[in-house]
Amino acid sequence: PSLQTSMRLYAVVWYALAAAEDTGKTAAVIFLHGLGDTGKGWQSIVKSIVGSDLSHVAWAFPTAPRQAVTLNGGAVTTSWFDVYGLAPEDGEDIAGFDDARTRVEAKISELMRRHSGIRRDRIVVAGFSQGAVVSLWTLLRGKSTLAGVVAISGWLPDNRKLIEHLDEPSMEYNRRLVPILMCHGTKDRLVKTKWAKDSARKMKYAGMNITWKTYPVEHTTNDKEMNDILVFI
Repeated sequence: PSLQTSMRLYAVVWYALAAAEDTGKTAAVIFLHGLGDTGKGWQSIVKSIVGSDLSHVAWAFPTAPRQAVTLNGGAVTTSWFDVYGLAPEDGEDIAGFDDARTRVEAKISELMRRHSGIRRDRIVVAGFSQGAVVSLWTLLRGKSTLAGVVAISGWLPDNRKLIEHLDEPSMEYNRRLVPILMCHGTKDRLVKTKWAKDSARKMKYAGMNITWKTYPVEHTTNDKEMNDILVFI
C-alpha cells in the first residue's frame, strides 16, 4: 500500500485503541471559566485544592473562543457568549448559549471517547460566572442526563422559559432530578446576589434538585466554597 494509505490505516487503528483505553477514570468534571479568563486559570486553582484526591475523576478546563462583548464596549476577549448587561432585563444571547453548549457537548463526547469507564451520567458540568450560565444551559437544553451541575457566581439563563425547558416532550430523562449546587458571594457587586438568589428560588419552585449556598466574598471564590464544591462532586 502507498504511504498515504498506510498512514490512514495507522490513524484508524490508533484512534480505535485510544477510544477503547481503560484509563481508570470513571467520572469527569468539565469546568468552564468566566468572561475574559482561560481554562488554565481555573485548572491551577482546582488542582491545588484537589491534590491527589478524586483520582478516578478526569478534569477538563476548556477555554472559550475570543469574540466581541457588548458589555465591554465591543472589546474582543474570551467569552462563551455575548453579554449585553448584568441585569435580568438586559436581554440574553440565546444563540451564544447554544453555541457554548455545543462546545460542552463536544467536550463530553471527547471525554467519553478517551476514557472507556466514563458514562455521561457520571459527568458534572461546572462553571464560574459566564461558565455557570453555560453549565445550567447544558442541563436545560441537553438531551441526556448529567451527574450534576455546579453554578458559581452565575444566574439562570432564559429564566422566563424555565418550565418550558423542564417539560420539553420526548426527553430521555427528568431534568428536575439532576443535582445542582449554586454558590454565590454575598458581596458580589458584578452579578448581584439577589439576581442569583432569585434564579435559585425559581429553580427550586419549579421542582429542581438545587442546593443554594452563599459565602462572604465578592465576584470570586474562597477555600470554603471550593471545598463544598468538591464534597458535592
